[in-house]
Amino acid sequence: MTRRRRTRKRRRRKKTIPIIPLIGTLGPAIAAAKHGWDSGWGIEGALDQVSQVFTGYSFINQTFDWNQLKRGLLPAVGSMIAHKVLNMLGVNRVFANLPAPLNKLRL
Repeated sequence: MTRRRRTRKRRRRKKTIPIIPLIGTLGPAIAAAKHGWDSGWGIEGALDQVSQVFTGYSFINQTFDWNQLKRGLLPAVGSMIAHKVLNMLGVNRVFANLPAPLNKLRL
């Protein structure tokens, strides 16, 4: 008799959306872009404010400001840490067992 080999099926990970890091990153970015757009510089001001919030450096004024860095980078990093902790606690496994539209979410 010949032996049959079993082929393993490749399972792909489901497409999910991490909510907390998305909010922690997009919130300060949108607020900074709106503030930069309203300052009268237009798109250049919006991009400068977004880069200033996440890097602390203003390309228009060519200055570095720690307070601006705290406004954007701290919420982004904090939300990523919260996402990791909630993932370790198993909250995302609970979301995976929910009905169809809700099982695509991850905290």
